[in-house]
Formats: sequence, structure tokens, C-alpha cells
Amino acid sequence: MAERPILALPRPTKQRPRTRQPPRETVRGLTSERQGQRLGPKFDRLSEALPDPARLAELRSDPSAIVPERALVFEVTGTLTNFYQAMRSIGLEFVGEDEDAIEADEDFAITDKPTAGVPVRLYFTIPDQQALQELVSLWRHFQQNEPLGYGRASWKQVFEHLKDIRPWGPEDRLTTDAVRDWHERLEVAPERPIRFETEFWFRENEARRRRTEDSFGAMLGGLGGQVIHQATISPIRYHAALAEVPASQIQRILDHADVGLVTADDIMVLRPQSVIGDLDPRDEEEVLLGPPAVAAGQLGPPIVALFDGVPMAQHDRLRDRLTIDDPDDFAGSYGAASEQIHGTSMASLIVHGNLDEGPTGIRRQLYVRPVMVPQEIVPGGERRELMPSDQLGIDLMWRAFLRMLEGEAGEAPTAPTVRIVNLSLGDAKRRFAGVMSPWAKLIDYVAWRYKTLILVSAGNIDDRVPLPDVDNWGAFESAPPAERQVTVLRSVFGNRATRQLLSPSEAVNALTIGACYSDCVPANGAAPMAVGPYESNFLPNLSSAMGLGFRRGIKPELLFPGGREQVRANSTHAPIEVEPVRGPNRYFGIRAARPGRAGRTDESALYSGTSVAAALASHDAARITEMLEELPAEDIHQGSTLTF
Repeated sequence: MAERPILALPRPTKQRPRTRQPPRETVRGLTSERQGQRLGPKFDRLSEALPDPARLAELRSDPSAIVPERALVFEVTGTLTNFYQAMRSIGLEFVGEDEDAIEADEDFAITDKPTAGVPVRLYFTIPDQQALQELVSLWRHFQQNEPLGYGRASWKQVFEHLKDIRPWGPEDRLTTDAVRDWHERLEVAPERPIRFETEFWFRENEARRRRTEDSFGAMLGGLGGQVIHQATISPIRYHAALAEVPASQIQRILDHADVGLVTADDIMVLRPQSVIGDLDPRDEEEVLLGPPAVAAGQLGPPIVALFDGVPMAQHDRLRDRLTIDDPDDFAGSYGAASEQIHGTSMASLIVHGNLDEGPTGIRRQLYVRPVMVPQEIVPGGERRELMPSDQLGIDLMWRAFLRMLEGEAGEAPTAPTVRIVNLSLGDAKRRFAGVMSPWAKLIDYVAWRYKTLILVSAGNIDDRVPLPDVDNWGAFESAPPAERQVTVLRSVFGNRATRQLLSPSEAVNALTIGACYSDCVPANGAAPMAVGPYESNFLPNLSSAMGLGFRRGIKPELLFPGGREQVRANSTHAPIEVEPVRGPNRYFGIRAARPGRAGRTDESALYSGTSVAAALASHDAARITEMLEELPAEDIHQGSTLTF
């Protein structure tokens, strides 16, 4: 970060915000006659079944039917400010909401933008029989243009904007991520049991949640499976289990998507097990460092926390600078210091920044909470640092936040002075596709609840990108940098739909950090069949995930240096695809400490990716905080005010 003075502004004063009118509904509502044509058969079927217990029992075997205790989806166009009031008025239990959009048609369109996409809000409820009877009664009154009764008037607006009402069925529970992951696992190890995550509908009543868990456990037992771990995080309405079943049961679901687990009404979705951890390229070339230019000295309490792997605390650049809190003894899972790669490099970058830029060590301890251990991604394969495979990672993260900022089991918080948290982690099994992940919801809650700045790496996408306009690799390689830049950017933009953010980087209250094409390594050639794709240092690396976040928010918010990442071709002639060079080697990257071999404590390496960029952002955030602490306590602008 450049050394520049802080510009002190006058003290702000607070004013009461101006009263504004509530947002105007811009999507036209439909008449009762038109809604009767569209939705009447669904309500008629429900109306006929409710008085007849036998008929109702028959409908329970039909996953497309609306019945008591089955999650119900209200698809409501536009923005209704009173839907929750409407639900409460008839006793519907709210269990979640989501967003979607549809193309404008003859029924639903924005009044002043008739060709624009129409926003749709999805409200999830679980009704009992009385609530369904109330709903049918209100629908009948709406159809006959009769008053809906005291406290029920808001249902008129709901019915006018109701695009659909339907049960949550098997096709909703089985995510595309799960299907893709299961096919991959069955192909690699067709006889090995498969672990997956099950998210339940969150019920306010704890006893009801326990019944859900008991029922799910019994169902798994009947399938020859077991529950590995369960967790509830009430502030974000999260209730889930990590489960394992024989591969044959997964194959059965893939062959028949309306049997087994996908038919359980208590289940919201089935997802692949999260793979959160060390996903950045790494270097194996050792470069020795000289002795530290500045000793650690007397450091203040931590303001930055790193949730990552276990770092090598005795490295020359980290000695006496870390406060490691490892209540789960994850350090004991490391076979050798050489496995402590990710935590060591991230801690080095947060404490010192890019070691190629000179000493800029922060003046505070760095709080480190290990959340990863070395594991084999495939049996007999390379060990990488990942969150434990026998527990839900989001629960581990939640407990880490609580222990650090609030304390657990009646004990004091372990690092209450922390105000910046670095998460150089991403879920390789979940790319953002419009629905916010529980991980992102947790980060949003923690950032708001504890007034904490959380920096999250956007994630790395290693997928190949086709270059349809390139017939010959040699011509592309020898083209001027500006020409290569245009070619690559055009291709990346054309494939943006497959290069989405990795969860949890879609979080709204966090800062998402991407990696830009920048470092301090002198030009010294290129890897085999590789070339630098850009002329500008300010463009995102090919591997850096990009895209719109929740509610079409721009993500990532910031780009930090992630190495001048080169791209490698798959062929010398068309069709040509390029992919990021996975290991910086000596050609590019950001220098950081690395665990030494044979007991060495003075080695470094070049690293690249969004994890690196997020760690550099955390380093700069710490230095900015230190500068702010040096500002005088008194107001230097006497008599001046700054009004918001």
C-alpha cells in the first residue's frame, strides 16, 4: 500500500432521515377472473380434498399435491411489503424466502418497462390443515370479489400478484450441483459410500427440529447409511446434516429422481459435501530469505484474524507474531511442517504483504484459528489442506466466530479486539447461481452482529476458455500484448456464465476480493506453451471468479495483486482453449513465506490466486486501521461539521 497521509474529515453529525413513501408496486396485478383461470384448478383440488381425510391421505402420495405439513411455495411478482403480515393472519409458518425473475408476458410485466424482466419473490411456508382451510376460504372470497375480512385485506394484493402456488417437490430438492458431484464420484469410485449435505426446512420449534433429525436418521438407517454430523444455526435459520449412504442408493436417485431421500417433506435440498480449503496454485521452487529486516518487537493485541490452515509459527517471518488458537488440535493432523503451506503463506502476506516489496510488517499480533487439516482429495492422491470431512464446515466457522468474538461455554472471547477477518477460502462444489448460500448468510450475519470487516476471496476458476478467433497458437503467442488482451477478454466475457463466484464470496456485508494481473516479479520468460494474456496490470486474472452477486450486486468489489498469471494452451492449432498456469514457478506471483524442508525456517515461494489477493487486502486493511489509531482524539476541525 502506498504511503500517503490520512486526510482527516470533520466529525459527522447524525440527522433523522427524511420520511419517504413506501415503494410503489410497479408490476400490475391480475383480476380475480384471470387468476381463477390460471390458478383455480389447484385451489379446487385442494378444496375437494380437505374435508375428506381419505382423499387427503391419497394426495400425500402425490408429490405435486398441496397437503398439510408439506412445504408450499408462493411465487409472487413484484415487491409486496405485507406478505409476512398476510401469512401470520392465517397461521402459515414461514420457513424461508428467495428471489427469481421471469420474462415479461401478457399477464405480468413492469408497468413502465413492459419488456424488462419481472422480479419474483419466493416465499416458503409449511401449513397445517387449518391454515390450508383458511387459504382456500380467502381464495373463494377473492374469486367472488367479496371482502376478505378484518386483518386479511392484504391477501387481495397477494392473490392479484400470485404467479404460482405449488408444493416443494423432488425436482426442487435435488440440486444440479449434487447431481454433477454424484456422477463424478460414482465414476471415480463406484463402490465407495458418498457423503452429502442435507438442508432441512428450519422450524422455530426445537422439538420439531429434533423430530426431523430422528426421522431423517431412521430413513438413512433403512438405506444402509448414517448421519455423520448435524448442526443448527438459528440466527440464519440453518438446520442441516452431513450424511453418508452407499453408492447404490445415490445411483438409484440419479436413475429415478422421485424416490428415496428426495421425497422427504422435511428436506429442503440435497447438496454435495462442501469442499472448502486450499484451492490456489502453489510453487515448489524454494527461495531463501535473509534475516528479518525488523524484529517483531512489542506487538499490540490482534485486530486481524486468519481462519485457515495451521501456519509454521517458527518461520523467521512469523516467529513471535502469531496468536494461534487451536481448540480442536488440528495441528496434530499435519504429518510434517512441509504440509503447512496455505496457513503459512496467508499469515505471511497478512503480516508483511508481498515480501518482494520490502518490510511493511503490521504492528499487531495476528490471530489464527485453524479450520483446515491435510486430507487426500482422492484415495491415495495428494494431500491438500481442507476443512474436516467429518463435520459441516459452516458449523465449524460459526463456532470459530463465536469463540473469538463472544466466547463459548461461559469462557471469555479469545480475541475480542479483532475487527478484520480474512477468509482466503472457497467452496469448490458451489458456484453462485442467484441463491445465496448459508455460508454467505452466516458471514452477513457475523459482519452485522459484531461490526466486523470480513474479506473473502472470490475463488479460482481453472476451467478452460475457448479462443474461437485463434487458429494458430504461434500467431496468438507472438501477437502484440494489446491484441492478446482483447482476444482473451472477449472469450472470458462470452463464457462468464460458467465462471461464477465460489461460495461464500456472494455475501453482501463482506468485501469480496478478486486477483488482478499484477506482481513484482521481473520478466523472465514463460512456462511451456504459456504466455501472459494481458497488457494492463489492472485486469482480473483468467482464474479469478467474476460475476454478479446477490440481487445483481457487482462482485468482486476490489481487485488486489494476484500474480501476473500466465495462460497455457491445450493445442497448437484450432480449436484452441487456454487455462491458467496452475503453479507460478519462477515466472510470476506474490512472494510469501513457505514451510521449509528439513527444518529450514527461512524459505519463501511465489503464490498466485484470489487467496493471495484477499490476504494482501487484509494486510492493507490492518495498516489503514493502525494509521487511523494514530489520529488525534480531539477534533482538528473545530467549528466544522459533516452532515449525512
